[in-house]
Amino acid sequence: MEQTDFSKRPENVGILAMEMYFPKRYIPQTELEKKYDCKGKITVGLGQLNMAFVDDREDITSIFLTAVTSLLRKYKIDPMKVGRLEVGTETLIDKSKSVKTSLMSLFGDNSDLEGITNVNACYGGTAALFNSVSWIESSEWDGRYALVVCGDIAVYEDGPARPTGGCGALAILIGPNAPLVLEPGVRASHMMDVYDFYKPAHSEYPVVDGKLSQWAYLTSVDQCYIRYKQKFAARYHTRTPITVDHFDYFAFHTPYNKLIQKGFARMFYVDYKQYYEQQQIEANYDTDSRSNSIDSEGSHTRNLSVDNFNCTIDPSTGVTRNKLGKIVISSSSINPDFYQSAIPFLEMPTEKTYENRAAETLFREISKEKYESSVTQCCQINQHVGNCYSGSVFSSLLSIVAVKGTDLIGKRIAMFSYGSGSAASLYSLVGRKPFANIGNENFTLGTIQKNTNAFQRLHEMRKECSLEDFTAALDLREKKYSMAPMIPEGIVSKDTFFPSTFYLVSVNEKYHREYAQTPAEGEKWE
Repeated sequence: MEQTDFSKRPENVGILAMEMYFPKRYIPQTELEKKYDCKGKITVGLGQLNMAFVDDREDITSIFLTAVTSLLRKYKIDPMKVGRLEVGTETLIDKSKSVKTSLMSLFGDNSDLEGITNVNACYGGTAALFNSVSWIESSEWDGRYALVVCGDIAVYEDGPARPTGGCGALAILIGPNAPLVLEPGVRASHMMDVYDFYKPAHSEYPVVDGKLSQWAYLTSVDQCYIRYKQKFAARYHTRTPITVDHFDYFAFHTPYNKLIQKGFARMFYVDYKQYYEQQQIEANYDTDSRSNSIDSEGSHTRNLSVDNFNCTIDPSTGVTRNKLGKIVISSSSINPDFYQSAIPFLEMPTEKTYENRAAETLFREISKEKYESSVTQCCQINQHVGNCYSGSVFSSLLSIVAVKGTDLIGKRIAMFSYGSGSAASLYSLVGRKPFANIGNENFTLGTIQKNTNAFQRLHEMRKECSLEDFTAALDLREKKYSMAPMIPEGIVSKDTFFPSTFYLVSVNEKYHREYAQTPAEGEKWE
């Protein structure tokens, strides 16, 4: 892929290839419902079905080693052709030594690798992606790939939060002429100072304020979507605000499935609120001024009235006009059957809607059809693996790629990333068929779908474990956490590990860690 002619800037920069590692063992959430005597609360209430877990034999370095090795092997990537290695995780095993440096053993003589570890709860993977894309688009790019590695081991103390854990790691190759392009100029962020989820002690277990965390997540959805709409309008010089129909699919950061249902409903709330406010502006004009008002281009620019949904779209220009021939704001996400019922919630201050059950119920009902067609297919991996924190939004993306493959060409995917504390961004990826003869023959949506083989591995190759196995594994992690010297007690076998998986062998008295790898597919296990 190396580019020697730098007179032209790289184009269509985005995701070339993906790989995901998740552990072989999982526990059905129904087992945890039995333990906590809460039938249906996890599987129906939270929308989570299974949860991956690991014991003291795996740490953040081992799962990253596995993900990176697998990506390099499957896509036949020469390690010397990687020029940036950027990590995103909150699962730290050292307060100083970056996890990125622990991956350098995979790159042989290639020590010229920019990038480091990004840390902010579940947002680090997105920061790593943005940094990597910016590097390729900058004057410092040397023609090589960037590699983003992100994920976490999410564990909670025994109690009601424990079912929201999980484990997974993703390796994502970044470059030009990509099949998933990061749309430029429209991404939007929302940052706050809030203590909703944090780890003040040197422990795997976080301090969580669930109510505050949900508010911060939903507020971030609102603000990021509002700003995305503003930036899109500014970049493309349009007075027609985009709505949720601008996107074909939605990949959310997923602490648990129920939260993304709420988050997606908030996007509809934003559309309805914007439409309602435009209607109030419209109401300030009398009929004569409205009919005679034109913009600088000589076109009428007033909004669609509540009782007038009889519009036509000119297929040659994409312009929407009402029956009077006026150009109107597109309101495709506004359902006239729900609009009147929504008005009381649109009139109240936004802050009061976050905890209003009636408002949540209404907008979830309004968004239900679009949710089923555009969100559920992005949820499948996370529902069966659980929360992998920094990798969660990317496992949502991989889920829709695994479902659709090349059918994503020409489709736009909204990516909402959230990390407590808090940091959030909304950006979009567009599927495309890469140009031939530019050295990217291995990088297509179909190749990602085939190489990750996500659903077969997820549903046919993992081992279902008992509550006793799960509890014993997490007890081992807690017992051995931060211990040195330490020899892990977890069993390494075909029942507990996939082939070619890295695992922890020992931690010496100086906290140096040693790793080994299970036999490759077809090789003999001892």
